[in-house]
Amino acid sequence: MIDEETVVVDKLELIDALQQLGIAYHVEKEIKHALDSIFSKLDDIRMETKGNAYIIALLFRLLRGHGFGVSQATTTLAHGEIAHEMVYRRIRERRGDEALLLEFAKLDFNVVQNTYKRELKEVSRWWSNLGLWEKLSFSRDRLAENYLWPVGWAFEPKNSTFRLAQTKANCLITAIDDIYDVYGSLDELELFTEAVDRWDALDIKQLPEYMKWTDLCKAYLVEAKWYNKNYIPTLEEYLQNGWLSISGHVILSYAYCLVPDLTQHDLDLFQNYPEIMQWSSMLLRLYNDLGTSKVG
Repeated sequence: MIDEETVVVDKLELIDALQQLGIAYHVEKEIKHALDSIFSKLDDIRMETKGNAYIIALLFRLLRGHGFGVSQATTTLAHGEIAHEMVYRRIRERRGDEALLLEFAKLDFNVVQNTYKRELKEVSRWWSNLGLWEKLSFSRDRLAENYLWPVGWAFEPKNSTFRLAQTKANCLITAIDDIYDVYGSLDELELFTEAVDRWDALDIKQLPEYMKWTDLCKAYLVEAKWYNKNYIPTLEEYLQNGWLSISGHVILSYAYCLVPDLTQHDLDLFQNYPEIMQWSSMLLRLYNDLGTSKVG
């Protein structure tokens, strides 16, 4: 599908179309080979395209998206080129094979949907057997939403294990969040947090996922204390606790620990919170609060 004779722009457009249609996972090796070839000739390609805004933007996005180290300086455009190239892009004829790709994408989606249905049935049985929602009737029953989140992150069929595990984590996060937000008194929440912190079954404290759950409960407890005391935190206090209480570190920990072929060294690197995790969680916290806050 992607051969060496295809010109660069056609390769880029084909890869882009495959990704947007959600079928790129069928040809991952071919895409990597094509992008490796393009990256090795990046300087020559830029000279040949003469600063074409459309090609350069597409090139930058695809290479960056696949982990290639492309700096903005490499893809900087001269002033006055963009308006002309935007017109060029609008009038560009669509590829003749897009109809075929679209038809394949529709068929593939139907197949993948069967995988999603099977997974949803599996986590539904788990949630029902767990019986947590019946015991915590005040908690939100958001199984479908909690499943759709990981579907959006990793939709490919090969990521089934990740989706199932992440859905379970999401359900537990929702339940624990509601315990702190809705149900528990401050004394009860302190006891619950201490119980989680003391949990030492099979030396589980050595696992990074466990420590992240503990930190999440402690962050929830801080917010519960603020609420009970009618305390308005400073911006620094809010941000320092908020990036933990949004649960991003738990979610990302699960994603990290579900990567295939992890070594003990990989787990050791994750004992602390990398900056990328902190800042990602901070963004999630700010987006969440912007959507729920009211202007006083």
